[in-house]
Amino acid sequence: MSRSKRSVLAGLTLVGLSLLAVGAAGAQSVRSGLAAGTDDRAPNAVTGLVTDVDLAGPSITLTWNLSVSDKVRQQPTSTDFTSYGVFSRVNDVAGYQVWRAAFGGSLELVTTVAAGVGRYTDATVVSGTTYTYQVKAVDKAGNASSAVTSEPLSLGPPPVISVTPPAAMVESLLRFGEVASGRGASARFSVNNLAVVEDAAALRVTIAVTGAGFASDRATLSIAKGAADTFTVSFSATAPQNLNGNYTGTLTLSTNDPVNRSITYGLTATVTGGPVAVVNLSASQINFGASKVDSAVSRTLTISNAGELALTGNVSFTGSAEFSVAGTGAISLAANGSADVVVTFTPTAEAANYIGLITITSNDATQPAVTVAVAGSGRSAVPILIDPVTGTEIKGDWSGGEGTPDGKIDFDDFFVFADHFGETAPSGAANAIFDISGPDGVPDGKIDFDDFFAFADFFGKTGVYQ
Repeated sequence: MSRSKRSVLAGLTLVGLSLLAVGAAGAQSVRSGLAAGTDDRAPNAVTGLVTDVDLAGPSITLTWNLSVSDKVRQQPTSTDFTSYGVFSRVNDVAGYQVWRAAFGGSLELVTTVAAGVGRYTDATVVSGTTYTYQVKAVDKAGNASSAVTSEPLSLGPPPVISVTPPAAMVESLLRFGEVASGRGASARFSVNNLAVVEDAAALRVTIAVTGAGFASDRATLSIAKGAADTFTVSFSATAPQNLNGNYTGTLTLSTNDPVNRSITYGLTATVTGGPVAVVNLSASQINFGASKVDSAVSRTLTISNAGELALTGNVSFTGSAEFSVAGTGAISLAANGSADVVVTFTPTAEAANYIGLITITSNDATQPAVTVAVAGSGRSAVPILIDPVTGTEIKGDWSGGEGTPDGKIDFDDFFVFADHFGETAPSGAANAIFDISGPDGVPDGKIDFDDFFAFADFFGKTGVYQ
């Protein structure tokens, strides 16, 4: 081999070694991590937007030429090329946004069709309306191309709605009045398309009714130019379970009349004669009278439901701490159901008058809140007459056959009481024993009919002194 050939070969060898070294160094630098970047480049816009209006549908069809960016190409998934690299198939267009604006309105996104698709039919348009469309190509990063805008597209001359009864009626309310339990009421509406222009669009009406018991017999209407149609709105008392009360709702007519897109009526009805809840109490007041100091005495108040509807409500107590009440809080009683409230009285001082009030609130429409007065006073070891059956105090034994108490409440006691009727009886006075009840069940310093009626409750009873 000549010297010149050896020199050429040596030079090639050095070049080869240099290339290998550079490749190795490049491979080492790539392994430190993948290159990252942000896609902020929008696709190319579509071209050739064409529209087709179908008045009968109605619908509007859009077709366009795909963006030149809408094509699949190979993209490396890393920058490591030592093993020829790894590639994936990508498209610079993810889809096509279709935007729409009704006449006088703003653009709204209607849909996004897939890449490779250049057609969309909008069947949600409304007759008698003019629309404008825009189409944009978008990529996965959300970059959007410039918009291609259609010309205004008319779906024909608009319809003209007329409704009887008109929504301009007093306060825009439709009153069904009183509806008896188990019954119903209805109102018929007449809708006219008063359009007179040739080829005017059909009037399309969507009927929506809200409110317990209210309903419409039609959901939609389609009325040709110059024609009319009807629908009925009804109220049924059975829908709200025949419960007495006032009910409200709304009737909304959505139309393609550009002047009257929405017409709203208020609806009202009153159910009467339905089942009711009725509070019934075993006593209107609880009077413990003079109870022994530091001794506990209990009385029971029974709350019952005399109605057909479930009674729901609450029981609360306010008053002296000497009374403890079991059975307060929420109550729920079925028809003919009952619940007991037990009041325990433990006086802490002699001759002191203690008062309290039990309040029952409920869904009884005629008695939403009723009260029961609670009263009592303390006594020392002075004997009192006790009913052997109920264990409660008997008052009114002021005189027996010989002028002394005899454990019986009879006419001897009545005549003694009559002698003091009408007197005032301040606390501690000799005649205060005849002041056994005031308006709220507590002695009030007067001997009057409150005391007489209380005495009448004890008349004829016999007890044992304790």
